[in-house]
Amino acid sequence: MQSDGYNGPFRQSFDGIKLEKKNDSEFSLILPETNSSFASILSEIGILPQHKLKDVKPELFDKNDFNLNPIGSGRFGFDPKGSKKNGNNEVILKRALTYQKDNQGYFDQVTFRSYSSSVDLIEAYRKGEINGFGGFTPSDIASIDRKTFRYYRLLIPRFTAVFLNLDKENLKELKFRQALASAVDKEQIVKEVYGGDAEILKSPIPSFALGYNADVLDYPFNLSTSEAILAGLKYVDDDKDGVLEKNGKKLELTLYTTDDPCLQKISDLVSANWNKIGIKTNVIVIDLLTLQKTIIPSRQYDAVILGENLDYPPDPYPYFHSSQINGGFNISVYKNLAVDSLLEDARLSIDPAFRTDKIKNFSKIVSGDLPAVFICSAPYLYGTNISVKGVPKIRIAENSSDRFLEIGSWYIKSERKSK
Repeated sequence: MQSDGYNGPFRQSFDGIKLEKKNDSEFSLILPETNSSFASILSEIGILPQHKLKDVKPELFDKNDFNLNPIGSGRFGFDPKGSKKNGNNEVILKRALTYQKDNQGYFDQVTFRSYSSSVDLIEAYRKGEINGFGGFTPSDIASIDRKTFRYYRLLIPRFTAVFLNLDKENLKELKFRQALASAVDKEQIVKEVYGGDAEILKSPIPSFALGYNADVLDYPFNLSTSEAILAGLKYVDDDKDGVLEKNGKKLELTLYTTDDPCLQKISDLVSANWNKIGIKTNVIVIDLLTLQKTIIPSRQYDAVILGENLDYPPDPYPYFHSSQINGGFNISVYKNLAVDSLLEDARLSIDPAFRTDKIKNFSKIVSGDLPAVFICSAPYLYGTNISVKGVPKIRIAENSSDRFLEIGSWYIKSERKSK
């Protein structure tokens, strides 16, 4: 990860880190400064087999056959013969007989199947092709018999927001951003997009996460408030065409989002209300890669609607620290020295109480500055047929793949044993 040819997602995380070998089975990583998020980053990195990859150049890792025939040290092993490698159709994992860490679990085999749409996915479940699936909203599964299907919730510290480009002249004005925020109906979004199963946010930190602060500024939905603010900023509709103008220039915004169905619905609802208050809003839907590689670096947007993951414990640094404007995830081009200091202090401490205090103060400032309109935090939903037992009903997690952390306790069949 520190090699010149490596361009993967962990390169920046390992800048300046030194490695010291202690013995044949232990080593130490020495960080240039304290980083409370590093343990979380480290947990995402698997152990790579030297005998398979020692002669492969880092820049060629993503093209190596190892990606289609991976090996690891977990409870299950990849079955290259049974899995269909051409197209992401089916992946089979079989019990690893060498697994020693804890109980091996009850399943001899787990099969993952992928489908081209949520409609096909749900139909596959109804036909009995799969025992369960994830990544849906309550409205997606309206056609499923709820007597035979049970779904579970992963509370992930993530947030969906309208990121506002503070480099744009009108968006530099706090009052203008407040007008936009007051025209976002968060309750409608949660109801229509997530079936009511999402938490409305006033800051990026959801209530179940470390650093949550209930005492922050809020902008309740009120179109009249938005219209009054815009009138106070001298925006008028002289030609009565429904679009406000100022100094002869029409008030128009370009709103980008990805091809994610939920984000598209949110964009439609937000743009509809912004149009109602006299702001002509043009929604552009593109794929995430193009958005990240082309649109965001060039600042070709007024606003972007995205969902972002804060990890656990939550770390807002990538999205709101000024150092992350160029080449990072600070989409709003947000700069605040007090926020920078708080986020740095939080990162440099492993004391939960200290971090909580810093993130709370960060939330208070960022909700007032309004570089983004924070909408909601939706849980990751996954479900199974009721025949699958031992699945936790709810848990706090770092990402969606954490739903399998306790698969060792899942089971389908049981029998009574005599004493």
